[in-house]
Amino acid sequence: MATEPILISGAGPAGLILALTLAKNGIPIRIIDKEPGPKPGEKGAGIMPRSLEVHRLLGTLPDIQKRDKGFPSMREFDPKDPTKVAKVINMPIPEPTPHTPLIRPIILGQPYQERIFVSHLEKLGVPVEFNTELKSFEQSDDAVTGEIVHRQDGQEVVEKFKAPWLIGTDGAHSFVRKTLGLRFLGETREDVQFVLADFKIKKKELELVSLSSNFSHFAMLIDISSGIDGVTLLLKRTIYSTRALVKAEYLPSDDRARLRPSGQDDNIVQVVIAGPQVDVDKVSASRENVIAEFYEISGRRDIEFEEVVWFSRYRPNIRMVDQLRKGRVFLAGGKLGGGQSHMTVLKLDLVDAAHCHSPTGGQGMNSGIQDSFNLGWKLALVYKGLAPPSLLDTYGEERLPIIAEMLGKTTELLNKLAKTGEFKRGGELNQLGVNYRGSSIVYEDDVEVHTTRGAGYNDDSVTAARPGDRAPDAPGLVDAVEKSKPSVAVYDLLAPSVHTVLVFANTVEGHEPLLEIVKSLPEGSVKTVLLLPKGSEAPVYGSAAKQFDHVLVDQDGYAYAGYHIDNSSVGVAVVRPDGVVGARVLGAPGLKHYFNGIFAHGQ
Repeated sequence: MATEPILISGAGPAGLILALTLAKNGIPIRIIDKEPGPKPGEKGAGIMPRSLEVHRLLGTLPDIQKRDKGFPSMREFDPKDPTKVAKVINMPIPEPTPHTPLIRPIILGQPYQERIFVSHLEKLGVPVEFNTELKSFEQSDDAVTGEIVHRQDGQEVVEKFKAPWLIGTDGAHSFVRKTLGLRFLGETREDVQFVLADFKIKKKELELVSLSSNFSHFAMLIDISSGIDGVTLLLKRTIYSTRALVKAEYLPSDDRARLRPSGQDDNIVQVVIAGPQVDVDKVSASRENVIAEFYEISGRRDIEFEEVVWFSRYRPNIRMVDQLRKGRVFLAGGKLGGGQSHMTVLKLDLVDAAHCHSPTGGQGMNSGIQDSFNLGWKLALVYKGLAPPSLLDTYGEERLPIIAEMLGKTTELLNKLAKTGEFKRGGELNQLGVNYRGSSIVYEDDVEVHTTRGAGYNDDSVTAARPGDRAPDAPGLVDAVEKSKPSVAVYDLLAPSVHTVLVFANTVEGHEPLLEIVKSLPEGSVKTVLLLPKGSEAPVYGSAAKQFDHVLVDQDGYAYAGYHIDNSSVGVAVVRPDGVVGARVLGAPGLKHYFNGIFAHGQ
C-alpha cells in the first residue's frame, strides 16, 4: 500500500476534478500548476448534463448552480439598422425528467469553474500549488521520482519528489506526454482559423446592444435535447444575438464576427472574428487590429472597447494519444484545440494532455472531466491496496473509444459548419449516453440476450440502465421506518468513494446471500440499499432490515421504472463510484462475479 501523495501536474478542470475525486476517497495528493492562478478567458464555458451529474456526486454542483443565470431571450438585429432589434426569440429549454433532472446545460466560464474547484479542495485540506512546475521525472516499478520547481518573487527553488503515481493534466504542450514519448495522433487544420478576444466595453454600450447582465453567461451552447443549437453572431453589418437554429444564413465565404457577453463580468464580452478575407495573422497582432476588424465587419462602431483581457489566434487541433497510461504515469483531460496567444499578462492553452478537438460540440472540457472521474475511483482503490493494479488498465480501455468517437463527432460538425454554414448539434452531445458497455469489468446475468455493446455515444444508454450506462436518477424514495424523513433520490445515495448496491425486492427477507458477499468486501467500500416497490406494506423491522444501510420505499415508482424492474420482480443494480452501472444481476453469484473483477484477491 502506497503512503506518499499522488502528484497531479496541471490545475485545469481535469486536474482539479481528479484531485477532488481522490481527496473525497481520502487519498493524499499534491496538485501543481506553473501558472500563478486560474487563467481568464471564455473557454470551456458549457457544462454538459453528464458533467453536472459528476458535480452532484462531488458536491460542487450547488456552487455551480449559484452562478447559473439561466438562458436569456434571443435577439436578432435588423440588417439595415444593426442597433434595432428585429426579433426576440425565446429559446426552448429542455424539460427535466425524474431520471434526467440535470438535462439543461449550464454556461459558466472555465475560470469560474476552476475557482470553485480550488475552494472545495482547500476545504478538504488540499491547496493547489500554483507557480510550481514539473521539471523532470522518471519511473521505476514502484514509484515516480523527479524534480519540481517553485517560483516566487523571481526566485526558483528546486524540490525533489517521490510519488506512487503521476498524472499529467498539463495542457497543450504537455510536458508529461512529451517525456513519455507518446504519439499525439491527428491533424492541425489550417483551413479554419479565427481570432478570439475578451474585451471590456463601456456598460452603456453593452445595454445598447441589448446584452444586459442577464446575458452574462450567454454562450455557444444550447438546447441539446432537441438538437437545436446556435451562436451569437455579428455578420457583415448585421448583428445576430440569437441562439436559434443557425442554417445557411450566410455564405461560408462571408467574413463574420461574433460578440457575446462573457461569464467574467457584465461588461466583458467575447469577440470571435473569422472568414476567408480576414488576415488572421494581422488581426491577431494587436488589440487595435482586433477592434478595427470587428468594426469593419459589423458596422457597430457605437460599441466602445476598453481594455483587453486576452486575445488569441486559433486554429483547430484535432488530436489524441493512443494510450492513456505508461507504467505509473497517466494522462487525462481534453479541451478546445487551439493555437497561438497574445495577451497582456498570460498565455492561453487551448489543448489538454490527452486529447484536443475543434470547438464545435462542447465536448473537450466535459470529456476531460469524465476522464478524471473514471480514473479517480480506480486509482483510489489501488492506492489503498483494495484492488489489483490491473484495474487501472480499464481506464484507457473505457475512455479511449469515447475520446475517438468524440473527436469524430466534433470534427464532423466542424466540417459541416465550414462547408455549409449550418451549425446543428444532436442530443447525444449532452454526454448522458456516453457508456462503457464494452468494458471488461461490467457484468450482467439478468437477461437471456446480452445487452448490445456498440458505440460509446448511445441514446439508449441515457435511460436503459444497463451495465456500462449512466445510472438513472429517481426521486421520491422514502425511509421505510421513519417515513417523516425527507425523501431522497438515487443520486443522494451515491458517492465517489463507494459502490452502491441497489436491491429491488418486495420483502426485506431472503437477502442474506447478497449481504454476505458485501460483508466479505473491504469495510466502507460498498453501500447497500433495499428499495421496496410503491405501496409496499412489507414489515421492515428486525435484524434483516438492519443489515442494509438504507431501506426505502419507491413512493412514486420512479426507481423501479428507471431501472426497468417489475414491482413483483427481484433485481440488483450495482452503481460504481463514478455513477455508472457496473452490474445488473439476479442474486449473490452475479454480485460475487462482479466484485471479484474489482477488488484484490477475489475478495
